[in-house]
Amino acid sequence: MSKLTYCGLNDVYFKKLLKENKELLPRLLKGICNIDVTYDEIVMQNVEIQDEVKLRTTRFDIAIKVCNLRIDLESENQSHGDLEYYNNRKLYYLSRLHSQSYDKIDYNQMNKSYVIFLYNFNMGYDNLITESVMYNKTAGIEYPHLKIYDINLSKVNKSSTIELERLFDLLKSRDIDKYLGLSDPFLKGVANMIEEYDKDELLRLQAQLRRDNEIELRSMKEYAKRTGHEEGLAEGRAEGRAQGLTEGRAEGRAEGEKAKAIEMAKAMLNDKANVELIVKYTGLTLDEVLKLK
Repeated sequence: MSKLTYCGLNDVYFKKLLKENKELLPRLLKGICNIDVTYDEIVMQNVEIQDEVKLRTTRFDIAIKVCNLRIDLESENQSHGDLEYYNNRKLYYLSRLHSQSYDKIDYNQMNKSYVIFLYNFNMGYDNLITESVMYNKTAGIEYPHLKIYDINLSKVNKSSTIELERLFDLLKSRDIDKYLGLSDPFLKGVANMIEEYDKDELLRLQAQLRRDNEIELRSMKEYAKRTGHEEGLAEGRAEGRAQGLTEGRAEGRAEGEKAKAIEMAKAMLNDKANVELIVKYTGLTLDEVLKLK
């Protein structure tokens, strides 16, 4: 067998794996966080959190809930910044995740929030798994209900017999022949799924778009700013709120989002972006995009 086009840790494969393999997510949580949980106890959450004040959307890779614990898992197959960038990003994600964990203010309720980052590159950590907790230095108090886990996959021991390390090696590798031939049904099953994903033309196209258009994806917000669409979206939402009606709010948001998508598509066309990419990330139909050319 030839090597895979992509490893199992790329966004497209990783998200699909976690949702379709009912053993994978519980085993990852057990190995990383020492949490014993079954797949049936895990509730998949909306990966988008809206900030109605700043009109900002926070998008997680995988967001789950287990009882009073919320977890965000982020797979980083390529580096987008230095250590300071990732430290700021982790703290931001943790704060957004935890702020959404309370339906109402209840100081007797202790909700937990964990953020897990898996890096398929060397982030400079000495250990494979680094656990961080919030700490009040003055009072000498830890807050163990708020945690960040950094998984430095460059530290994986390829010859390890520990299941978690073998799983990490499988997820980060493009050469999975040794796992396809295993007698272990779990690891072999994950390897088979990754191989099938890599043969799926649609999934491979999605992964290709994710990889080859990282710059476009990271600059989508700049497109919106440049075309004045954040103001348009804000006006739509403000109009809905002023009417005091749920229908008005939804209509205003929908109109703002539609206008934003159209202007974003125009900007991406001007920058010679791929039409398929524009369709995928604006939500417009192919006909709508072609009419803008």
